[in-house]
Amino acid sequence: MAERTNIHWCDSSVNPVMGCDGCELANPSSPDAATCYAKVLHDFRGSHKGFASDFFRPELFAGRMAKAAAWPDLTGQPRTDKPWLDGQPRLIFISDMGDALSNGVPFDFLREEIIENVESDQGRRHFWLWLTKRPQRMRAFARHLGRPLPDNLMAMTSVTSARTAWRADMLSRVDARWTGLSCEPILGPIPDRVVRGRDWVIAGFLSGAAAETGLHTACYLRRAAERERVPFFMKQLGHRPEFRDPKGADLSEGPAELAIRRTPDFGQATQQRHAES
Repeated sequence: MAERTNIHWCDSSVNPVMGCDGCELANPSSPDAATCYAKVLHDFRGSHKGFASDFFRPELFAGRMAKAAAWPDLTGQPRTDKPWLDGQPRLIFISDMGDALSNGVPFDFLREEIIENVESDQGRRHFWLWLTKRPQRMRAFARHLGRPLPDNLMAMTSVTSARTAWRADMLSRVDARWTGLSCEPILGPIPDRVVRGRDWVIAGFLSGAAAETGLHTACYLRRAAERERVPFFMKQLGHRPEFRDPKGADLSEGPAELAIRRTPDFGQATQQRHAES
């Protein structure tokens, strides 16, 4: 967990579960496996305390969400390094080092660890971004709760190509006030239907053979988001020899069309919570 993170679209990250069941990025047989930074870090630090000893055998870490909920409120505070987040509550990314909705993770653990802390007095000051590659389990979990996911939490899933566009369709069936997409890394063309009905779309792509595909797809998604009036956030452009920034995170070095980092007004959710309490 990190109170401060270099991830451009959030302030902090927390991992109640480390590791996952695998996906198109992390499975050893996948040609894209090296793009899963969570697996790479686990392979490097797996024996360290706080990591899963085996990335493909997720481990639970109770108490992390409570610590994250206790972090200071950032509402109204400027972010000198991330000015696009100014005016927002603290944005906390859940599960950047695994997938809390991996098959072996009990729903009761997710309710006690995630939901109860998101809805706590301290947790209500923040806005939470819960990303999974298993939206079908997120849907089942919300049904297990018997009520919608908290309204200061965004249900998110990853779409990396047309092959995983089904995740966006499944996300639409999750009982949640907010839904968003992480289209990163873009590995192939993505149909524009994934944007419809979303509250946020984040995009990013890698260097190498997929870079041109990523560039064209990001432009396509950005236009689709504009048509649907969905805030679009370009995270990074991938490495190119002509770029000064090694990850292409300086958007001024790329196409003007992609020099955009917009966010929804997440403050409305936390303000409503304050008013109710």
